[in-house]
Order: sequence, then C-alpha cells, then structure tokens
Amino acid sequence: MLSGEGCYTDDLNLPGQGYAVIVRSRHAQGIINAIDTREALTMPGVLGIYTGLDLTAAGIKPMPLGMANPDP
Repeated sequence: MLSGEGCYTDDLNLPGQGYAVIVRSRHAQGIINAIDTREALTMPGVLGIYTGLDLTAAGIKPMPLGMANPDP
C-alpha cells in the first residue's frame, strides 16, 4: 500500500459488474412521506432500487447510531 501498488475493490473491473449508489435525504430533519421508484426503474442500466422498507422486509437490521469513526 505504501508503494502505491495496493489493490482496492474500487480497482476491480469484472464482466457484468454492477455499481451501488446510496441516495440520502437533502434535509437533515426531513420527513419522508413516500418514495416513488417507478421512473428510476425504467432507466437504462438500473438493476434494482431498494428503500429502507425493502431492507427491513429482507431482514437487514439498521445501523446502530453513534458508531465510532475509524478515521478521526
């Protein structure tokens, strides 16, 4: 890593590789009443869209609040 020869997961390019993008609210104290993903699902290259409700339904547990930053 120190010599610049390290390999990170971001350096990998595999056939059929997908990418994830996380979109967060622009409002710190905003209340989300609804999320309509229908238009985004029709865009070229979109493989899937997952909301918080989808993750909860899949059994994904929320991230604990106040997690320590490993790089202070």
